[in-house]
Amino acid sequence: MPKIGRNTACPCGSGKKYKKCCLVRDEQRRFTAHDRECAKVSLERLLDERHLELEHDRAWDDLLPEVEEGELDHADRNLDELYDPWFAFDRTTSTGDRIVDRLLSGPKLSRGERAWLRASRETRLGLYEVSGIAPGRGLTLRDVLTDRQVQVTERTASRTVNRFDLLATRIMPSPRIGEWELDHGALAFPARLKADMVAYLARMRVEHEREPLELGPDGFERSLPVFVAELYRVLANAPPPVVKTPEGHEVVPSKVHFRVLEAGGLRLALEASPDLERAEGEADTWSWSEGEGGRLLGSVCLYGDRRLVLETFTREGAEDGRRLLAQAAGEHIEHLMTEHSDLSRAAAEWDADEDGGLDPEVEQEVLASFYEQHYREWLDEPVPALDGATPRAASASEALRPRLLDLLREGDNLYHRSLALGTPGYEPTMLWRELGLEHLREARPPSGTDPAAPGRLPPLAHEVLEEQVPGTGIAARQASARFLEQAGTGGIDTVSMTDLHDDLPSMRFLQEHGRSLVAGGVSAEEAADDANLLGTHLHLLVNWELHHRKLFQVSDAVAWMLDKTQLDLPGDQLRLPFPAFALLFADRHTLSVAERLLTRDRTSPLSGQLLELATVYVVREGTGPTWGLRLGFAFHAGGDDWPYLVARDLWVGAGSSIEEVVDSRHPESPEHEPGSFFTAPELRRLVRLVLNAILFATSSRSKPERRPLLSRPGTTSAGPAPVPSDEVYFLPGHIDIRHVQQLQEVERGRDGAGLMHRFMVRGHWRRANPTWKDQRPRWIEPYWKGPELAAIIERRYRLRGDD
Repeated sequence: MPKIGRNTACPCGSGKKYKKCCLVRDEQRRFTAHDRECAKVSLERLLDERHLELEHDRAWDDLLPEVEEGELDHADRNLDELYDPWFAFDRTTSTGDRIVDRLLSGPKLSRGERAWLRASRETRLGLYEVSGIAPGRGLTLRDVLTDRQVQVTERTASRTVNRFDLLATRIMPSPRIGEWELDHGALAFPARLKADMVAYLARMRVEHEREPLELGPDGFERSLPVFVAELYRVLANAPPPVVKTPEGHEVVPSKVHFRVLEAGGLRLALEASPDLERAEGEADTWSWSEGEGGRLLGSVCLYGDRRLVLETFTREGAEDGRRLLAQAAGEHIEHLMTEHSDLSRAAAEWDADEDGGLDPEVEQEVLASFYEQHYREWLDEPVPALDGATPRAASASEALRPRLLDLLREGDNLYHRSLALGTPGYEPTMLWRELGLEHLREARPPSGTDPAAPGRLPPLAHEVLEEQVPGTGIAARQASARFLEQAGTGGIDTVSMTDLHDDLPSMRFLQEHGRSLVAGGVSAEEAADDANLLGTHLHLLVNWELHHRKLFQVSDAVAWMLDKTQLDLPGDQLRLPFPAFALLFADRHTLSVAERLLTRDRTSPLSGQLLELATVYVVREGTGPTWGLRLGFAFHAGGDDWPYLVARDLWVGAGSSIEEVVDSRHPESPEHEPGSFFTAPELRRLVRLVLNAILFATSSRSKPERRPLLSRPGTTSAGPAPVPSDEVYFLPGHIDIRHVQQLQEVERGRDGAGLMHRFMVRGHWRRANPTWKDQRPRWIEPYWKGPELAAIIERRYRLRGDD
C-alpha cells in the first residue's frame, strides 16, 4: 500500500488534508507484531486473576450448559479456541462491561497495544468456508452466512486445513497495513457439517431477532460462539457417515488369511477358477470380479509358497470369498484367520507391518475400485439430500444446484482429508466434469489446458524457486553463458553435476545461500542440505537455459491417453526433441498420481496438499549408444514452499527396451530399497508417462502447436538476458477428443473396467518400416478390437451431448 503524505488529500474523500482528517484515526489503529504479543500477555494475566473466577464459572455455564469444566472430554477442550476470545471481547459481564474494557481502562499499555485490543474488540466470530489454499502463505475464505469473501495471510493453518473445511474464526487487520489475518485461534469442521450448521444458525438468527432487547442490536453476532459450541458438541462428536456398497453392505476392509499346503496345485486351481483372473503385470495376484466384466470385489495374493491372502472391502465379501476359495482350492489351503478394519480407525493402523495390519497398497487398490464404481452410479441415483433427484438432474435445476455444489465440495474435502491422512480416497474431478460444473469449483485455478485460455498456467517450478530464492534464475543464466563461452564454436550438449561443481561462481552462489541460512539461525547441517538441494535445482535450470528454455505442455487428453499406452519399443527409439527441455502437466489425472506419491514422504511440506502443476525437467547425459537420462519432477501447490523435487536418474543401455529403462538406474546412482519412495508404483507410473510424452513429442503423429506463454510473475531482467520463453509447445497431436471422451465414458460405466480390460487395445508404439522416409515411431492410440465392437460400444456409451 503506498504511503499517504500528511498534506495530500485524505483517501476517505472528505476533501481535507490527510493530517486534518483520518491521520489521527489511522495512527490509533496501527500496531506491530510486538505490540500484539505484549497485549496478549497482558490480557492473559488479567484472565488468570482470581477475582474473575466467578465470571469464568458463569461464562462456562453459558457456553456449555450442564457440563462442568472438569468434565470436558478431549474434543471439548478444543472449545478453548472459542471460549477465551468470546469471554474477553464479546461477553457482557455481570457488571455490564466487557473484560477487554477493563484492560483498556488501565494506564500501562502502549498506543500499539491499545490499537490491537480495540481491533480485537470489534471482531466477531464468523463461520467461513475454505475456498482456496496457498500452503504457508494464506487462505481464501467465504463467510457462509453473508457470502462475503476475503483473503487472509495465514502461515500455519494454511498447511493444516483442507479444501472446503469450515472454520469458526475471527478475521483481524494485520500489522502489515492493508492485509488481513486470522487471530484468536480457529476451530475446523469437515465440509459434511456445513448444511446442518448453516441451517441451525439461520434458525437461531430468526429466533433471536424476535427478542432484540435481550441480546442487543448485535447480540446474535456476539453470541455466535455459544451456538457454534453447541453445534460442535452435537455434530463434530457424531460418528462419521457409513459408506455402503450398492447392495447396502457397510464398507469394512477385510482380510482373510490362509496357510498354503501345496503351492503348485494352488496356482493351477486359482488359474482354473472362472471367478478369478490373473492381474495384468502382477505375479501371483488374481482379481475377483462380479461376473464377466463386472466390478472388482476383491483380490487374491499369494505370498511366496506359504501364505494366501484374500482382500475385500466388506464383511460379507470376506465370507463369500472364503467360500469361493474353499470351493476352488480347498485341498491346497487351510483357513487361519479373518480380520476386519473399521474405516474410522484406518488412519491409526496405516503404518502397521505387512503381517500385523492392512496392506496399504492392496487396500488402496480395492477401495479405489469401490469408490470409482460407487461414484459412477451416484451420478444417476436418487439422492435424499437433493429431494430424491439424481445429481445429473440436479445439475440442470436452479433450485437444486446449490445443494449439489455443496455435495461436490464435500467430495473435494474428503479427498483432501484422505491425502492429509495418507489413506485411500477418491479424486472427484470426474464428477464435476461429468455434471458440467467444473467452472464453479472455485477452489482451484484454471488448469491452463483449456484452449480458450492458452498458456494460462500457474507459476512454473523455476519461477516459484526464483521467488523463494532470489537470484537463482540469474545464477543459472550466468552459468549457462559461461559454459557456452568455454565450449566455443564446438557447442555443448549438457552440463553434468561434476561440471557444475567445477564452476566457481555457481559454487559461491550456493555457499552464500548456505551462509545466509546459518546467519538466520539455521543449523550448519540443515543449511548444507538446503544448499545441496538448491544445487540439484540449479543443475536442471542451467541445462534448460543452455537449450533456450524449451517447454512442452501436455494437454489433459494426451496425458490420459499416454497413461494407458504401453512402452513397447526398443531403447534406441527413445530420442529427445532437445538435449534439455521441460514438460508441463496441469491435468488432475496426473496431479492426483503425484499427490498420492507425496503422501509417502510425510516430512515434505507438500505431503497432503493439492498440487497446481508438475514441471518435469529432462536432461540427457552422454552422447554414445549408452546414455543417462535425468528426470527432475518439480511439484508445487501455489504456496510458500520450494517446489518439491524428485530426481530420477535412468539408464538407456544398448539393446535395452524402453520398458526396462523405466526401472533402470544410472550406474552412479545408489540402489533403491524395495518399498522405498523411489520404487513406489506412483513414481513408476509418472516415469512411464514422461517417457511416453517424450516419444509422443518426437513421433510422426505429433505436430505441436506453438502457443504464447503469458507473462510470468516473479521473473527478473537482471543478469544476462534470458532467451525468451514466451511460447510453449502444446501437445494435443491429432487426437479425436470425442474418442477420448468415449473411452473415459466407458471406463466410468458400471462394467467399464471389464470392457476396457477385455476389449480395448491399449495404446502402443510401432516402429517405422525400414523403407519409410520418416523413421520416427508411430503412436497407435487405444482402440476397440474390431469395427463391429466399436460400433456397439459407441451406441451403448454414446456421449450424452449427442443424446
